[in-house]
Amino acid sequence: MVGLWVGVLAAQSFVANASDRTGKPTWWIDNTGPLPTWLAFLLGVIGPVAVLLIRFWEPRFVVVTQFVAVALLALNAIIDTSRAPGAATVEYLIALAAILGSISALAGLPLNHVQSADVAPEG
Repeated sequence: MVGLWVGVLAAQSFVANASDRTGKPTWWIDNTGPLPTWLAFLLGVIGPVAVLLIRFWEPRFVVVTQFVAVALLALNAIIDTSRAPGAATVEYLIALAAILGSISALAGLPLNHVQSADVAPEG
């Protein structure tokens, strides 16, 4: 899971760099709106960074954090759709890869912390 989110962060950085070089930067790199540039940049990368920090700091919240991070990635892509459609397409694909990776990471979670009325206790 850590590798997934390091990859997402790297992919976001590559997209930002490539779109800036082609003259159509993402909204969070070339912010001309009311937000300060540092805040816009933070909004662009906060999702993957938050997942990585929470993974080591408070792992019980990592599942929720992953899905919030994917929502932020998708939001970045939606905002970039009119401004930089090529970058937005890649951002959509990054968000898709992140959600699929997050769902597949859930398959490896132990179920011993989940209590259900349908499951009889062992022993």
